[in-house]
Amino acid sequence: MKPRRLSHTVFGRMLCDQRGAVAVLAAVGMTAMLGFLSLGTEMGLWYSVKRSLQTAADAAALGGAFELGAGGSSAAISAAAVLDAKRNNVTVGHSSTVTIHSPPLTGKYVGDARAVEVTLSQEQALLFSTLFLNSAKVSARAVARVSESGDPCILALNKVTSETASFTGSTTITLNKCGITANSTSPQAVAVSGNATVNTAFIQSAGGYDVSGSGVLNAGSISTNAAPVADPFASLTAPTPAACKSQPNGNDFVLSEGTYCGGLDLKGNVTLNPGVYVIKGDTLKINAQASVSGTGVTIILTGDAGTGYAKVDINGGGAISITAPTTGTWAGVAFYGDRKAPNQVNKFNGNSVTNITGAIYMPSQELDFSGGNATVNAGCTRLIADSVKFIGNSSIGSNCSGTGLSSGATIKPTLVE
Repeated sequence: MKPRRLSHTVFGRMLCDQRGAVAVLAAVGMTAMLGFLSLGTEMGLWYSVKRSLQTAADAAALGGAFELGAGGSSAAISAAAVLDAKRNNVTVGHSSTVTIHSPPLTGKYVGDARAVEVTLSQEQALLFSTLFLNSAKVSARAVARVSESGDPCILALNKVTSETASFTGSTTITLNKCGITANSTSPQAVAVSGNATVNTAFIQSAGGYDVSGSGVLNAGSISTNAAPVADPFASLTAPTPAACKSQPNGNDFVLSEGTYCGGLDLKGNVTLNPGVYVIKGDTLKINAQASVSGTGVTIILTGDAGTGYAKVDINGGGAISITAPTTGTWAGVAFYGDRKAPNQVNKFNGNSVTNITGAIYMPSQELDFSGGNATVNAGCTRLIADSVKFIGNSSIGSNCSGTGLSSGATIKPTLVE
């Protein structure tokens, strides 16, 4: 008997039957879909890590820039950057690295000695993405640069009121290589009005500034909503007055340090020997046509509730040439107004030969100033008061090397990349 042959049509049906293929294709498709979904989930996690690393890189770059601005070594800059990275939850180890370059090696600040570049990298543990990747690393980079706001020769300390640094009338103010700083948050903390013209290297205001009328402001840079500047003489206090000395008679004389009660009234040619002069109560008055000079001199204006607190009144035409001590407690301070004094007005209305080398410091009082033009090139004068008002033409220099005054420039690290 011949073996039975299967029908050709049976084989055809078997070969063409696709009912099981759907399940196979579905299984393969689901596997791929789950893989991509898992990869997408991991990428979301990596993006979150990226954001955290960027925050840490920014902080590290700023920390390194602060150290750079303070004159730190390369090792100190790196240590500061690493410390700030760790403070932002970056664990430096086998899976995380911190790379610091100053100056930067990449980007638009390559070779800039005032910049710090920080790169943070972190290896990521792979989950489902092992189907597609052998390894994954997330990185973040930041660059911070140090700039200086400049040396302020005018600092208004009041933090609230308007026009704490005020320029009005027909005055022309020239600030040679120095600027104006106001700690007030008022939108008009610095005010230029009337026909006043102000030429300055910069304006730095914790609030804003206002130019009105025919006022003219020529500033190299203007910074508003800035951080307040620290009072450079906040630690100084007025000494306890000693026994009162008497002012010599006549118009021309030499005066020695000590305590003078009830003010001083200076006329003619007066020479001040080096030392600390404490004026208790009333007024230090320098009359028109008087000429007062002294080197290594600090004049302290103080008092009490009974006598009142001393103030200054230099009349127009009066000439004054005083240089502050360069060492000791009162280094760099030519005039000091007791911080416990009420807000009264001190008038420095000198003439074209007026020259005060050092700080005029009135932390709780108004300072009205017209210092003449003698400080244009070689002078160093700083006006630091609750508020400062210019009442006449003035030129102020900032050549303060060797005067006992430290730089008032403020370091400002800024993220630039």
